[in-house]
Amino acid sequence: MMRRLLVTLAAVAAACGPVDFSTYVPPDNGKLCYDDADCAPNGCCGMGTAIVHKDDAPDCSAASCTGSCPVNGIKCGCAVPLCRNSRCVAAISPTPDC
Repeated sequence: MMRRLLVTLAAVAAACGPVDFSTYVPPDNGKLCYDDADCAPNGCCGMGTAIVHKDDAPDCSAASCTGSCPVNGIKCGCAVPLCRNSRCVAAISPTPDC
């Protein structure tokens, strides 16, 4: 799990610069997560606006993505889904482009 997190963070850092965890605010409700794989964007093709539990995420199997944004990110690659303190959150890049 730690290796996967480091790879994910490296990809975000390479794409948008440093990752800011200071904006982390755990949701009041929602399902518990145990691993980053339990979390997903609330939209398909990198167009999501938030991170939700995978059970609450849309079914993107029929989505036709253009490849211009990372499929498993939000805001076109400015954030990635993570499980932190048992809640699904976004690691968001603080760069001006995001």
